Amino acid sequence: MSSPSAQVFYHADNQPNALWHIRGEKKVFVYPRREPYVSVRQLDSIAAGYADEQLPYDPAWDASAEVIDLKPGEVAWWPQNSPHRVVNAPGEPSVSLSVEHRTTASTRTERRQRADFHLRRTFGLTPPPGKWLDPVTLVAGSALAKVAPKQRARNERAVSFVVDPEAEGGVKSLA
Repeated sequence: MSSPSAQVFYHADNQPNALWHIRGEKKVFVYPRREPYVSVRQLDSIAAGYADEQLPYDPAWDASAEVIDLKPGEVAWWPQNSPHRVVNAPGEPSVSLSVEHRTTASTRTERRQRADFHLRRTFGLTPPPGKWLDPVTLVAGSALAKVAPKQRARNERAVSFVVDPEAEGGVKSLA
């Protein structure tokens, strides 16, 4: 549930999602899954847990976006890792349900991205995007991805407020 005119900023999800829309109206902007919208290194870092899903955004990219106008009862989905953003229409609250789903192919993509990240980071290798150099590299990268410690995403923000019904505006600053 979200407020009128609220938005979900430009990002790329690691897993495939479907957005089931229940109430209100919203626009979903889906961008090509290639540079300059997103790089292979960014997607690999997201899959490995070393970066959050937020990406740099340029409003000029909207000219290349597929725009989906969602009304109640409709659903939208887009290819795995496709950068996107969402803007609610003004006027009334919006209710949607975002559902993550996995397939054998999407799980394989996620594992390959994590392995590529760790091969690049640990050995300085530059795997060709979406391809493996050889079976040994596949095994080494997959093993590294499984044993490498997860690191907090660099772009995570510290909590700066808490919900407090007694405070003015319903929130209290922690700063």
